[in-house]
Amino acid sequence: MKWKIPKHSDLIMTDPGKLGKTMPAEAHIARERIKWLEAENKRLEQTNDRLVERNHDLTRTLKIMMEIKSDK
Repeated sequence: MKWKIPKHSDLIMTDPGKLGKTMPAEAHIARERIKWLEAENKRLEQTNDRLVERNHDLTRTLKIMMEIKSDK
């Protein structure tokens, strides 16, 4: 995702309680970027959790296979 600074210098805030006030475009973009990064971080944490669980499953399977092999 690419971030571009709008040509105009101010954007209207959309936060409740701050309607009608303006803020610099850079601050607006930074706020949107933070939201995007937080969502991406959450997605990566969920992916990491799934990979950790998969690693545990594969480790258990490997241990079982090694035990079966050593019994023969």
